[in-house]
Amino acid sequence: MTEKEEIVAAKFKFISILTTESELSEFREVMSVSERVPHHIVMKRFAHSTEEHENRIRQVPMTMVHQLLRFYATFISVGAPIQVPFISSKIREDIATGLLELTTTRNIPRDLFDAACLAALDGLFCRCFPKYLAIKGQSINCLKQLKEEHKELELKLLEESNSERTSSDTNNSTKKPEAKKSLFGIFARNEKFKYKNTRECMVQVLQSPKLYPQFSEFVKETHCEENLVCYESFVKLESKIRPSDTNSLCLERFLDKSVVSTNDPVPIQLVPLFLFFHHMFILPESPFEVNVSHNLRKEIEEKLVHVKEEGVMSGIFDGVIDHVLELLYVNSFNAYLKTIKE
Repeated sequence: MTEKEEIVAAKFKFISILTTESELSEFREVMSVSERVPHHIVMKRFAHSTEEHENRIRQVPMTMVHQLLRFYATFISVGAPIQVPFISSKIREDIATGLLELTTTRNIPRDLFDAACLAALDGLFCRCFPKYLAIKGQSINCLKQLKEEHKELELKLLEESNSERTSSDTNNSTKKPEAKKSLFGIFARNEKFKYKNTRECMVQVLQSPKLYPQFSEFVKETHCEENLVCYESFVKLESKIRPSDTNSLCLERFLDKSVVSTNDPVPIQLVPLFLFFHHMFILPESPFEVNVSHNLRKEIEEKLVHVKEEGVMSGIFDGVIDHVLELLYVNSFNAYLKTIKE
């Protein structure tokens, strides 16, 4: 059996583990991995190391748009909650570019996520499978080759990570040589916090790990959760655009109307996250639809229609979050203060 045939045989053995419920459960438990099992067509491409794929376009139903954007936000995007570590920057960029079509025709390639699935399989196969076999006291003839591929994969990912970090540091040093100090770090430490009906007080509550959970619970009980979830999601989105900033610009504007937010082009890999935010909070009948004006909603939708040609600007949702913070202050926070005094 040639070396190539040995690797193919090993891949099929690996696929057998992933597609057998009992063995997959054991593999997950032993290796502590939680990556989803890809479609069988992708597995076939993985096993035979072929570049052949379905070069077809599919019009995605509107009901699936939200799911695709959620999948990207959860697994593919940089800093995703369950980010797959084996996916390269190039793959993320290609997927993000393909997802732009969701704003117009909704015609996207059927294999849009295949490269990410193949990367996940390659990573699991080269990094985890040999370790799994060793723990089980088993071995395969091409184990040496897998270890070499594992080293190459680790080196490739390390080089890419260093390259992205260097690029990010260069951009940040060019635009902002020094990160700002937090404006909102003044909290009562050894004495009881004094609540006041002021904007500054609400910002302190929003920024405090100790005070925020109680306020959050009150908002949920009063059925105004969408505004707070929108704020939380926007701050996370904002931190991805301005990772070197300590302050949240939306809170700065909330405290001082003269503060002007930056409105820079959003990197392509982050654009699907902006589309996901739109689907979560702004579209009519979205999961956490917030109460914004029809004109503002229409203005945002018109800009997103041209996202393929013009991209997305970082300030596209500033009007939404400004309004949401006002609603939180006028309605939720004022009502919350009454419960504190009682």
